[in-house]
Amino acid sequence: MYELSSRGDLTSADLCQMLSLDAGYLSRLISGLEKKGLIQKVRSITDARAVQLHLSDLGRSVLAPLEEKTQQEVMALLSALPEPQQQQLTAAMQRIQTLLQGSAPSYVLRDPQPGDMGLVVQQQSALYAREYQWNWEFEALVAEIVAKYLREFDPTRERCWIAEKDGAVVGSVFVVRHDDSTAKLRMLYV
Repeated sequence: MYELSSRGDLTSADLCQMLSLDAGYLSRLISGLEKKGLIQKVRSITDARAVQLHLSDLGRSVLAPLEEKTQQEVMALLSALPEPQQQQLTAAMQRIQTLLQGSAPSYVLRDPQPGDMGLVVQQQSALYAREYQWNWEFEALVAEIVAKYLREFDPTRERCWIAEKDGAVVGSVFVVRHDDSTAKLRMLYV
């Protein structure tokens, strides 16, 4: 019933595939829901051979309080978590959905958020340690560069972008003032 409510009219085959259910079991389930008046079978407008399942008005009225209770329970679970953990959970759920749907990864360039600059230092340091075997002294240098950028940031001439892939930070680029007529790129990584 939830799938019919959220996705619209579907065929039995659609539900079998989406929910990985046995066709015989689903057929019995649909018959029971139809007998109770919760769903209706309707001929497809585009394909006369296909029968679509449609949630009835009674089905909607039965499902509505169940969905509301579910939302309240989820909100109670989420409200018990601090904001950063809520964001982590949401990002993880989006990642799971992307993997299950098999869709192409999504890339986003965005402005920095709190915590991103520490991540820039960590990722830049790890990259140079891995690629060039540089040590913690380089990490200190990167931290100084980031601190200077934050302290002396000129929004009219400088900019930072954080690159995300499927909600995870995968890179950054800084455009910083070099002199009155020149800018330079800093800490570009992917």
